[in-house]
Amino acid sequence: MSIVKEWMFVNVMGAFMKPDEKDVCLFGKIYNDYRSNLFTTEFNDGHRIISSVIKNINWDNRQVNTSSGSIYNLEGNPNKEYVEWLSREGCFEKYVNVLMPFELMN
Repeated sequence: MSIVKEWMFVNVMGAFMKPDEKDVCLFGKIYNDYRSNLFTTEFNDGHRIISSVIKNINWDNRQVNTSSGSIYNLEGNPNKEYVEWLSREGCFEKYVNVLMPFELMN
């Protein structure tokens, strides 16, 4: 299954979005994707992707399902700039437990 690291939620133009807003996409670096192409380097490990619009986020499994049928597993913490943006927007506390559940233990 595809893994996305250094992830964040954005709109189709790439602007930061809160995870529960409408028409949100996933952006980050992809790993272990079945579409990896050695000739074009698309979807190779570390390639930046933006998903189609998110249909569902399962926070317990840290899994994102998109409108195109793709399934992504979120690994690690979100992108640092995204976390800083959430803080500036005054909504980091609302999302911290689902976005960064493992880091809070430290």
